Amino acid sequence: MECGNSGHRHSIVLICLHTFPALDTRKSAHYVFAMQLREHPLMRHRGSPSWPPVWTQVTEKGTKTVKGEVGVLRYVHGRPAISNKCFLVIEQQQERYVGCLIFDDLAFCAQITEVLKGHYGRAIKDIGDLDVSQTL
Repeated sequence: MECGNSGHRHSIVLICLHTFPALDTRKSAHYVFAMQLREHPLMRHRGSPSWPPVWTQVTEKGTKTVKGEVGVLRYVHGRPAISNKCFLVIEQQQERYVGCLIFDDLAFCAQITEVLKGHYGRAIKDIGDLDVSQTL
């Protein structure tokens, strides 16, 4: 099965939790970086973004593909100890599609596979919005 991808602009959201007056040099500001799953620098394979995958459905009538952050996550399958791929099953308009995420980093593949397993029933768009800054 071939896995596809689509391009996205990359951005980091900077959230200032607390600011201090500029004249008070004894204190400093604290910052938190939020990294959305879709923007994570390791969500790539050979330099190309892996998210979102191309969603494919194969039937006796032929092959259909859907692109973008569509559908609802129904199942995740990955064996990151032996593979750099994570397969996702979504439901879109009462039909099931399979997508494949491919990673260059096996450890990140394992982390994302486990994260995704905790989000069955969620919209793919919402999953793309997830803060995965703890994986940086």
